[in-house]
Amino acid sequence: MTAAEATARLRDLIGRAKRSGFFTYTDFLDEQEAAEALSTAECEHLPAVAWGGADFCTRRMVRFGEEGSFGDPGFPLRVLRISPKGEKFACEMTHRDYLGAMLHLGIERSAVGDLYIDGKTAYAAISAPLSDFVCSSLLRVGRVAVVCAEVAAFPPHLAPKTEEVRLTVSSLRLDAVLSHLYHLSREDGQQLFLRGQVFCFGRPVLKNTYPPKVGDVISVRGYGKFVIRGFPGETKKGRLVVLLDRFV
Repeated sequence: MTAAEATARLRDLIGRAKRSGFFTYTDFLDEQEAAEALSTAECEHLPAVAWGGADFCTRRMVRFGEEGSFGDPGFPLRVLRISPKGEKFACEMTHRDYLGAMLHLGIERSAVGDLYIDGKTAYAAISAPLSDFVCSSLLRVGRVAVVCAEVAAFPPHLAPKTEEVRLTVSSLRLDAVLSHLYHLSREDGQQLFLRGQVFCFGRPVLKNTYPPKVGDVISVRGYGKFVIRGFPGETKKGRLVVLLDRFV
């Protein structure tokens, strides 16, 4: 799907939600696509929520529409556990092995959310209408015979580990945040942008003056990834306080 087609699809879903009064849903979107969907909905003054099966999921569906008197209907997704029939003799498989086996069934990548490996077992989010089909059809991953079944949720221990970091910067610019977080000189920090190593929601950030916003997911190739959590205030000397969660 081209960028123009994706934008047209978003606006169609938003328009349908406005006209009908019912929720509409996207397929699974990556971080950048989900951020764009939420931003588009905000511009259209329509509430939107993103969910991928757990708070830590990065591939998420976006739901457009007002919550009515019937409460929260949830999202049309299921979490599957894929485990070997004989774990003792099964080899460990990669993310690519599991995802490839699922796509080999003929389903689209956009119908599959995050996939996490836990030892010799994998957990994956799938579009709800495809859950029964995948459970009955996914019999092997590579040479390993597997059993696939729905579970209530992703196990909490699969969540990536983070640590809270509190920084103070002279101005709200991404280069200032990176310099303090990674102990870089101003020149070294600027080189990260010039070499295309800085990303926000998977999209390259080319301007070092970019002002980070709450919720931004920033990744720096060769250094790590973090989420902007807030700006609690200023120090007595007028420096800005930045609160973030750094993945460890």
